Amino acid sequence: MAPPAERRWLFFASLVAVYLTLNSVLNLTNKWVLSSDTGYGFSFPLLLTSCHMMFSFLALLPMMLAPSRRGVHAETLRKQWRGLAAVGVFMALNISLNNTSLVWLALSVNQVIRCGTRADACDRLTICRWRALQRPCCLTGRSGACRSGATPELAQ
Repeated sequence: MAPPAERRWLFFASLVAVYLTLNSVLNLTNKWVLSSDTGYGFSFPLLLTSCHMMFSFLALLPMMLAPSRRGVHAETLRKQWRGLAAVGVFMALNISLNNTSLVWLALSVNQVIRCGTRADACDRLTICRWRALQRPCCLTGRSGACRSGATPELAQ
């Protein structure tokens, strides 16, 4: 039997492999459905997005309605409904724009753009966290003091 650290690494590696496989299959299927040259020729990407959203909702509905999880979901919705609504809107926007782009762009170009935006977002998050660690006053909202080079003690 493998040690716990090795099993954990294998678990995360398999999750990444499953994610990449499902993402690739979904994008290939979307491109085939939306392509008029080599595929089905369905030219309504927003309707396809609506179908994706409905499928996601219906696939997760049994977990939402499970008696053991009902209280947890109700509490989360009550406390964090604004954040959940924002994530939902941006997710729907992301999927609809991606499906719309598949009508005109090659799948390889679409994948390069999507990969680039994720890498850019990751880079920006890393830089922001590094700056926050270097200058703690940035976390308090006193950005003017941070830009001027003042220390947190002097900014107060």
